[in-house]
Amino acid sequence: MPGLEKNRIYRACIQGYSSEGLGIARIDGQVVFVHGAIRGEICDVLVMKVLKNAAFGKIAALVEPSPARRTPDCPYYGRCGGCDFRHMSYEEELWAKRARVQDALTRIGGAEVTVEEILGAEQPLHYRNKSIYPISPAGEVGFYRARSHQVVHVEHCLIQKPEADALAQALRDYIARFRVASYDEATGQGLLRHLYVRTSCAGESLVCLLVNGRSLPHEEELVAMLRAAAPKTCGVVLGENTRRGNAILGDRYRTLWGRDYLTDTLCGLELRLSVPSFYQVNHDQAQRLYEKALEYAGLTGRELAVDLYCGAGTITQVLARRARHVIGGEIVPEAIRDAEDSARRNGVGNVEFLCGDASRLAAELPVPVETVPCDLSDPDACVELHRRICAKPVDILVNDAGLGVFGPFDETDLGRELGLIEVNIRALHILTKLFYRDFVERGSGHILNVASSAAFLPGPLLSSYYASKAYVLRLTEALHEELRRMGSRVTVSVFCPGPVATEFDEVADVRFHVRGISSERAARAAVDGMFRGRLVIVPGLQMKVAHVGSRLLPDRLLMRLAWHMQSRKTRGDRTGKEKS
Repeated sequence: MPGLEKNRIYRACIQGYSSEGLGIARIDGQVVFVHGAIRGEICDVLVMKVLKNAAFGKIAALVEPSPARRTPDCPYYGRCGGCDFRHMSYEEELWAKRARVQDALTRIGGAEVTVEEILGAEQPLHYRNKSIYPISPAGEVGFYRARSHQVVHVEHCLIQKPEADALAQALRDYIARFRVASYDEATGQGLLRHLYVRTSCAGESLVCLLVNGRSLPHEEELVAMLRAAAPKTCGVVLGENTRRGNAILGDRYRTLWGRDYLTDTLCGLELRLSVPSFYQVNHDQAQRLYEKALEYAGLTGRELAVDLYCGAGTITQVLARRARHVIGGEIVPEAIRDAEDSARRNGVGNVEFLCGDASRLAAELPVPVETVPCDLSDPDACVELHRRICAKPVDILVNDAGLGVFGPFDETDLGRELGLIEVNIRALHILTKLFYRDFVERGSGHILNVASSAAFLPGPLLSSYYASKAYVLRLTEALHEELRRMGSRVTVSVFCPGPVATEFDEVADVRFHVRGISSERAARAAVDGMFRGRLVIVPGLQMKVAHVGSRLLPDRLLMRLAWHMQSRKTRGDRTGKEKS
């Protein structure tokens, strides 16, 4: 059967919606995604792009429009990528979103459940209490065009609070008045990156300017302009983000004026909200959500409840009304500080907040653990391990098995070296490959490959081990770039510690003269870095300095230094045998 032809018009009936709100049609047995199409419509579709398993098109003519079709009420619709459903009724939008959830659970997740009707908002406009405006290199303040980082100038947004629009305009005026340079992702140059606005139900606003540096010119004038635009502004904060890329929030914050937090009320609770703290963006719908969750939970007052990824601790405190005790876990320290402060304000005493990544916190709770014995030196066993495990939902793969063989290359045992290659390289490659495919298809997941600081250096007397870890490093770097270019939410990281207090020394027959870090510290650094999406994770100041130094020194010198370092791992001669 001949395939679809690009730039040709086909007549089609729209059957449903994609996760991005695109209409779905089937033409000659092939799936076609159609921008702006509505379920039930008959359209003449112009095919714009043809891929192996799908095609993309646009409406050339509406033959039979849907009764749900509306003239978009937003002047930026079709350019701004913030809203996908302005061309249809709110009732049809809710149907599309319910269908999206149903598809994710049944087709992707394999669950046999029926998603109930969505409880729509009484007010679907101007509901967002948090607005994040990217700033283009040309100084435009707005929102990204769909599937791009091109900023569309937006003066009035139908779903943001009016205070946010006013503050965005004040920032435009500041940029024009003082000729402040904005950040360019391509070059890494420029100051202003994002405008962050959080607004309470009382109309107070907390403003954060995310910058590629530690200060802005004319900060006092900027504060005055922002306060004039939104008189109920309670604080202006500067967030430092000097990392390359498009990450929004930074690592350090400095208050330019007022408070570094906002207060809001939800479900009768008074909440403290700092810039990094997670908080539901739709206040009214969040209240309905939490009330419904509490209803479904059916708590009796005897339970221990756990709220992982608790953010500012809102649902944690709501659960505390019905549970005996509630534990909230969150990796962001500022959010934990906000949650604890809010609990004190509200007199909620049966809650406990822990700061750390969810996987570590969950591991400290009583949970079932399944052990699957496997010989990783056997490729078939690796494939079978994946088959057994993938029958259950897997979110994280950690490849941490590794062997070492010490001694001159002409004297080390070939069989042990081949075993090293099987475990350190082949098994890791197989498992990474199989789970990588699963994660990419699903659109989520984390892979953490454990290498070593050895990956950065030549390794005389540990040549096979060092070479194997270099393989792990380069493979992970390559996969990270592939994921970045496809825009995937899957992350892949490589952990490169120095000596760690494990049984490695005994297996490799070496004696390290550098004190190793604890396995607990190493694991915590690895997992924290993985969840932050870091590519290369190097724990400890000493190893970070050594890593930087290895990049500055010539290879010939590095090899000589490596020889002297390796030869000190035993008190023996060049063969590595103990002297009597």
